[in-house]
Amino acid sequence: AGTGTAGMWKVLLDRQKPGTTAAPAAEWPQLGDEVQAKYLHGMWFPAKIAAIKVEGGIKTFTVDWHDGDYRDKEKRREEIQPRGGGPVPELAAERNVEDVEVYRQAVPKDPAAQCFAHCKEGPIKRVLVKYGKQEGPKYDEQGFGVTCGDELLVFSLDRTCPLTPIVLSKISDKPGPAKVQGVDSGWYLDLVKTFSGPHREALGELLNGRLGGVTLDLCPVKPDQVMEAVMSNLESFVQLLNTKVRGMDDVTLCFIDSSAAVQPVLLPEAHAQYDAKVGSEIQLLGSDGKNDVVVKAFCSEGPAQAAGVRPGWAVDWPKTLLLNPMAGLPSKEEFMDSPKSILEKSGLCLAFKNLYPVKTRQCMFYGTKTARSWRSLEIPGEFCEFEFSSDGDGASF
Repeated sequence: AGTGTAGMWKVLLDRQKPGTTAAPAAEWPQLGDEVQAKYLHGMWFPAKIAAIKVEGGIKTFTVDWHDGDYRDKEKRREEIQPRGGGPVPELAAERNVEDVEVYRQAVPKDPAAQCFAHCKEGPIKRVLVKYGKQEGPKYDEQGFGVTCGDELLVFSLDRTCPLTPIVLSKISDKPGPAKVQGVDSGWYLDLVKTFSGPHREALGELLNGRLGGVTLDLCPVKPDQVMEAVMSNLESFVQLLNTKVRGMDDVTLCFIDSSAAVQPVLLPEAHAQYDAKVGSEIQLLGSDGKNDVVVKAFCSEGPAQAAGVRPGWAVDWPKTLLLNPMAGLPSKEEFMDSPKSILEKSGLCLAFKNLYPVKTRQCMFYGTKTARSWRSLEIPGEFCEFEFSSDGDGASF
């Protein structure tokens, strides 16, 4: 993702590779999945699914805590979530915009064309704009209020933004119902809210039979059916917006200033494009002792650090393979055996992931300095936080 205008993220959406189909979602979590689970006192800590059992139709999970703690290992599903608290992962290697049927109809026909979501970094603003004969400023001597076309001058279609493909590209300079609520050029028509709003019947009747000949149910109007007809016939819908809908003087439309109704959450991952050798920036790669290769040290500034990668971040090898299909890169097993082999390569796009996106407990020691619980370990990253506690009685038990 990159920023465009101030406070707006332009997020690149993954698209389905030509000739492939989406895989069905797996039931999560599975045996061996890396997760974070809720501990006794309510905090979340990294763990691994060690066993799954079902008794009386109720599924429970046994976890192995990363720090070796042997207590509180039996968990219910609601006490387990993905590492970092993100969405439940899909069985597919990546989630594509074509995986959602309604958006699949809106993407460009060229599979190589890039698609984006323009997401506001701050609070999202969504407004219902009502046009009525007795409302709004008076534009003529007969005392009639504004119609859509008096204020909303031009709607346009942008298939590179499939989540919100209808853009209000031009609005009147005169104050009107939309303008006074802050709506401006560049805002998006919120199709779902518009078709489920107070004038859904009037809009359904207007669109009936005009979108690819689709006959719509009108008593009552079904918003999902209207959405499907609109997204399958976007060019026809934009033409109707700029003619029939703009001529309406009693209608309610919904506008939003972002492609998403919620603020975007930046995932703990980054991509770095190397024109020079990877080793021109990364000095050392090595195993984290589990299943990942992590950055041990940098030798100079470069694209990875510019993207936010720091020591302790792991190379996401499955995603790196997807990003470089023609590079002849080794398998995950071969890469784990010899990670330094990619340091001499150039022209690669490497994917990185933060193994610890939120503060997590790495270890817990207790007892005297000679106790078995004390051991040395390497903490990934650039800093760590120590916390000491005592029961106050001075004893070791």
